[in-house]
Amino acid sequence: MVLGHEHCGAVTAAVKGGAVEGHISSLVNLIQPAVDKTRGLPGDPIENAVQMNVEMVVKQLRSSTPILSEMVAHHKLRIVGGVYSLETGSVNWLPEVD
Repeated sequence: MVLGHEHCGAVTAAVKGGAVEGHISSLVNLIQPAVDKTRGLPGDPIENAVQMNVEMVVKQLRSSTPILSEMVAHHKLRIVGGVYSLETGSVNWLPEVD
């Protein structure tokens, strides 16, 4: 399971841009492609980037060779994504797409 969460500080830092301190910079660098991909889309830019980041990590894991992709292909492993609501405690499961 790849689980993002709303109001994520690292995603917020990536959306805002600029310099960040400490270990958060390594996370911002990993999240930046999701921010770039969602820039200009309607809706909240942070929520959009959180969801896109989860989708991108799910896709990356599913295609990771040699072990994970083979397990996914043979239905021995299922990799799913969701976004956790800090306010309600519920998970919004993302659609499973290949």
